[in-house]
Amino acid sequence: MGSNLEEWQFSGDCLRRVRIVQHLEADLRVNLAGAALALEMLDELEALRNRIAALEQ
Repeated sequence: MGSNLEEWQFSGDCLRRVRIVQHLEADLRVNLAGAALALEMLDELEALRNRIAALEQ
């Protein structure tokens, strides 16, 4: 990323994760360490759901 903010680009997934962290902090008063843990758990949950879906096919 360049130093010019106008050049910065983020994927949709990154933006979704930021929104999740904002929600956790603002609405549930979760600190950054807790939000990081929650994101890891959500990633693991998604991976497990994908594995289950693959096994069910």
